Amino acid sequence: MPKRLNPKSKRQGLYLDTGEWEYELSRLRNHVKEKGGKLITNEAKLLIADCIKLTPPTDGKHPLTTGLKEHEVAGQKAILTDLRKVIKDVTQLNMYKNPRVKKWLNRAFKNHDWALVMDIINDKAGTAGMTVPSRWHEGSRNRRGRIKSGPRFYVKDTSKEAKLMAYANKVFKRMGKAKAGWLPAARKLKLAQKHYIKFIKRHRGVGLIRMRNMKSYEPRIFVANLVQHIQAAGKERRIMAVALKHRADNIRLKIEKMVKDASGPWLKTK
Repeated sequence: MPKRLNPKSKRQGLYLDTGEWEYELSRLRNHVKEKGGKLITNEAKLLIADCIKLTPPTDGKHPLTTGLKEHEVAGQKAILTDLRKVIKDVTQLNMYKNPRVKKWLNRAFKNHDWALVMDIINDKAGTAGMTVPSRWHEGSRNRRGRIKSGPRFYVKDTSKEAKLMAYANKVFKRMGKAKAGWLPAARKLKLAQKHYIKFIKRHRGVGLIRMRNMKSYEPRIFVANLVQHIQAAGKERRIMAVALKHRADNIRLKIEKMVKDASGPWLKTK
């Protein structure tokens, strides 16, 4: 089996085994006319496309078989679900159904008396205001970028959740930064833009790609997504490991089809 592209990395205890993918690539060389540099470039494109799909936001179930637009919609839904845990509309509280409490809260909001609002609601850790402060929820996010719980912010919203959605739309604009970490590699390899749609390519993309010895017998391509929380959660999410496994399986199937096609139809005998 060929030598791995990367040695064992001591960084955060991460060890990425590229052996199976490289082995299938070496087998594929025996079945195609493409030179090594072109072959690994084409397969690296497919690998990066998979990495983009596997990087959050995803649909959470079958990221490799669903479209990026579905990932975007799923990401927006996840953001709204999380925001509703820490941003509360007082008109939706059970206590607001009490006419007396409703009158008190309405008066407190009208007078911008946030201390009184919190006294009525009896939430010592929370706060209130007319609109949600910028980046309010970020202190409640865990290392996976999700919210389990946190201090609540209370607003008096409309039936269409206008204030919540105004805040959410600002958060939506930041969505896709993690996927964009693969953009430097995608663009260098000339990956088709359908693999990084608008919500991804609007970001600069913090990542790297290095291509070496592309005309030699052993070309090398090094890629990395340098977005901080993807780096921190890389071992747990196994994005590159899953992508490498998926591509190795696909190369194996490709070789099997080539062998089958080359053998021709079976001859029937009497």
